[in-house]
Amino acid sequence: MKRISIFFLLLTLLTTLIGCSEPPQLQHLEGYWEIEKVDIPEQGTKEYSISTTLDHYQLHSDSTGAKTKVNPQLDGTFITSGHQENFSIEIKGDVILLHYNTPLTSYSEKVVQLKPESLILLNDRNMKYTYKRFKKIELE
Repeated sequence: MKRISIFFLLLTLLTTLIGCSEPPQLQHLEGYWEIEKVDIPEQGTKEYSISTTLDHYQLHSDSTGAKTKVNPQLDGTFITSGHQENFSIEIKGDVILLHYNTPLTSYSEKVVQLKPESLILLNDRNMKYTYKRFKKIELE
């Protein structure tokens, strides 16, 4: 009887520890991201040494957000292209999905990697986008 009690105690403890895994670090998504490369199935990789357009992600408290195309200026400001895509955020376990719904199309992107300085997204067409966090150029 004592062994059964210990077994259930350990099982409960293990279940609790597994269920307490850290949630995805979604807050790292917010900010300005510069494209580094795009992996396109059956076409190869397109590398970007310099990109004059950034993706700016904003997160809202209701599990939604917006992605806007912006151009950085030498004075540290940004000019927006006016192109904004709203998205909803779905979290399944430790997987983050961004669901876009625009007047022209609907699509989803899976967050493959999200770190403070790097972001990798995989879209519905298996195209993988690799970004680095944008750093402003400091002019003296």
